[in-house]
Amino acid sequence: MNSLNPSGLFSIKTDDRAKCLTGGAKSVHEGRIYQLKLFCDKDYPEKPPSVRFHTRINMTCVNHETGLIEPKKFGMLANWQRDFTMEDILTQLRKEMAAPHNRKEFAAELLVLVDC
Repeated sequence: MNSLNPSGLFSIKTDDRAKCLTGGAKSVHEGRIYQLKLFCDKDYPEKPPSVRFHTRINMTCVNHETGLIEPKKFGMLANWQRDFTMEDILTQLRKEMAAPHNRKEFAAELLVLVDC
């Protein structure tokens, strides 16, 4: 037994949940569907889940070789609080996908600069 479960009425188990995110309008991710998994180990919710994209995605917080979100580069995981939910993580990821540096117009400008 532990302090979070003094009666022992429920068990805490590891959990591997598959989720999908769709790319937002006017972003470089528009029209795309991304599969990711959130894995909660025995320390959840005291520690954040690990989050891995199984679909290739270009985001600064994602390790391009493994698909893992690097907690130090994703504020919600870096500053984890036990009352955060998986839905909060997904919502924050969507916001990151729609951030100004992911807008199509900005990406097009980058391409022009690279071509010069």
